[in-house]
Amino acid sequence: MNQKEQATQAALLGMREHHEKVVAPLIEEFLRRDPGMPPMTAFVMGQDYASMEGAEARLAAGEDWLTIAEVWVGSYARMEWIKRLIQRGHVQREALFPRLVDLWRHSDPDDTDPFWLGMWQDARKWNGGIRLTDDTAATLDPSLSVYRGQAAGAEVGISWSLDRAAALKFARTGGGRATRRDGIVLLGMVQAADVYAYITLRNEQEIVSDMVDIRGSIGG
Repeated sequence: MNQKEQATQAALLGMREHHEKVVAPLIEEFLRRDPGMPPMTAFVMGQDYASMEGAEARLAAGEDWLTIAEVWVGSYARMEWIKRLIQRGHVQREALFPRLVDLWRHSDPDDTDPFWLGMWQDARKWNGGIRLTDDTAATLDPSLSVYRGQAAGAEVGISWSLDRAAALKFARTGGGRATRRDGIVLLGMVQAADVYAYITLRNEQEIVSDMVDIRGSIGG
């Protein structure tokens, strides 16, 4: 075996050990919390959460936290890692407000986490009581019909959509990379004055609010 082959074998061995020690336990935990989660989604989430380990090493080496979050942390874990930085005092809450929309729209956050509801509420106050958006020309009707796709029986979060088709997609995938069979679409109404953010990227027409009046549901 030549030197190149030895290096390749060593790298593969290191990847296998990392998967067994770090990634696999995360996958098992995600599937334990949500037995209906497609294994592919759990695999991707496990890889993303494992990326926080490397992010911490880069942070310790003096790299910029925002660059690390955007480049080196997977989308499922990005906002979780930033939350931990804020809780440790490494990042000030106020530093996130002008970046919150952009980071949120490029991530797959846990929108049921009360931490993020508090952040959106404070960010809107920071913005002069005006909802945050990535489309400053956008206007919203005073009263809005909104939709949310999720697993049946799951906790309801703060992310909704003006687009029923987008919600249906989430119902069928759980926001993941594979089909799940227990999805539903929640139907609701919300006042524009109670919206913390309106995010248009990825054509999801996302509405962030905890003040949605749920009117019913349909199967995904």
